[in-house]
Amino acid sequence: MLNQEMRTVTMSRSDMFRVRQALTCVVLDFQKEIADPEITEDCRQIAKSSLAMWERIRSEFTAQLDAQEPEEFRRK
Repeated sequence: MLNQEMRTVTMSRSDMFRVRQALTCVVLDFQKEIADPEITEDCRQIAKSSLAMWERIRSEFTAQLDAQEPEEFRRK
């Protein structure tokens, strides 16, 4: 199945950190939206679903990024 294929993306280390930072911004925006008392319950549920997806993607990306770091630079 095409959507389940694993792909390799080649980019510089600094660009990978920028992608991780962008993913963190997306997660924070959804967290902020969920906490907004003025949004509808439907919007809140959609935001929660989206947040879970982006948190999973960010987690997988960060784990792969950390695995590629030399031992002395790995986050603990």
